[in-house]
Amino acid sequence: MDTAKTEGVDPLYDGHQGFDWETVERALGEIEDGLDDEAQRQKLRVALAEILRFICGVRLRPGADAWIGRRCIALCWVVNPELFGGVSLTKLAESIGHHKMALSPKAADATRKFNVRNRFQAHGWQHNQQRQSARSTNPLPEDAETDEENKPDQHGAEGEDDG
Repeated sequence: MDTAKTEGVDPLYDGHQGFDWETVERALGEIEDGLDDEAQRQKLRVALAEILRFICGVRLRPGADAWIGRRCIALCWVVNPELFGGVSLTKLAESIGHHKMALSPKAADATRKFNVRNRFQAHGWQHNQQRQSARSTNPLPEDAETDEENKPDQHGAEGEDDG
């Protein structure tokens, strides 16, 4: 290779910026044009509905918005911790003013529900034990909410009816 041509060139310089690679890749069948197929759109709707059902599956009452928010944060962290700067769940919980147990059960639920884990969950003892047995030997801190307060009822909505 002739190094004289590359000396002094920024290694991040995109020398092909004027070439339409996308058109070539599409013509070769390397890129699909998105969700043109109704079956693909239906699969996306079903997946999105399941995600939203996981996040919002609580009985609406005062405080439900915070619970839904923490459940959403936990799911997003499980899927992609980089959304929060690639920090551990403990650091993420601390950054929003909570103990890690405010997010940990929700992250474990998301992992079990969607069978997705991230690099921070490699030690994941909760995948081999029941949450209930862990709680009996490891009491929750005062600021951690219990999932017993928001457990699913017979209709799949979480939270107990106050009346």
